[in-house]
Formats: sequence, structure tokens, C-alpha cells
Amino acid sequence: VYGPGENHGLGKLIRLAHHHHVRAIFLGLQNRIQPLYIDDMVEYLIRAAQTELRGAYMLAGSQTIHLNDFLKKVCKAAGWRAFPVPLPRSALQLSALLADCLSPSLGWGTQQLNNLYGSRTYSIEKTIRDFNYTPLSVDEGLTRWFRSGR
Repeated sequence: VYGPGENHGLGKLIRLAHHHHVRAIFLGLQNRIQPLYIDDMVEYLIRAAQTELRGAYMLAGSQTIHLNDFLKKVCKAAGWRAFPVPLPRSALQLSALLADCLSPSLGWGTQQLNNLYGSRTYSIEKTIRDFNYTPLSVDEGLTRWFRSGR
């Protein structure tokens, strides 16, 4: 999930680019993600509360994109100048192991590293059909976010 008020996962990487002018480039990363704009998540939750539908539904963005490309799009849409910093996987592995040992409450460790390098794409056709709602593309979500001033 990305957008105003989102402070976990993607939000942390976006804040890094905004406040410290650094855009992480994860070397060796092959996975793709399906970022969901926060307003789309809220719309799905409202529709879920107002319906008789039962069962599990996957909430994810309508578009798959490489994480490095997503962060580049965020910086461009926001007009931020963020210096690209390549992060080798080996350095991330070492920092994750140290975080596990020294400060498990830090929000970074081997579990987060595995999430980062693991593939995160899902079929959302059933969700779109049953809720009669298609989430915004990444470009549409970023445009809405940065034009709203939130």
C-alpha cells in the first residue's frame, strides 16, 4: 500500500527518498510488486462492509511493477531529486542479520529482507469482479496522491 499516511513497507522507502534525498536501488532484485493506492484499499474495505459477500479476497494493485521502477516513478511524480544508491543484496543480508540480533523491534531483519526479495504478485480478477471496482494504475495513484497535496 502506498499513499498519504502509509508509514510501513513502501512508505518507509518513499520517506527515505523524500526526507533524505536517497532512492534505494536494490541490486539483484528480480521480483515485481502490485502497489495498491491507499484510497483504493479504503474503497475495497467500504464495499466489503456494505456487501453480503463472504470469503477471502486479495487486495492488490492492478499493475505489476519492479520495486526499483516504482520508487523511480514516485520520485518523478513528486518532483523529488533523490540520489540513487545501489544496495547490494549481501550488504542487506548482513544488516538484516545484525538487526535480528541487536534490535528485533527495529522493523528490519531477515523476514523483511525475504519479503523484499520474494515475489509479490497475485490475481485480483475475482476481487475486481465481485466488488465491481478496479484499483488505479501506479501512475494514476501517484498523480492523485501528489496532486491532492496530502
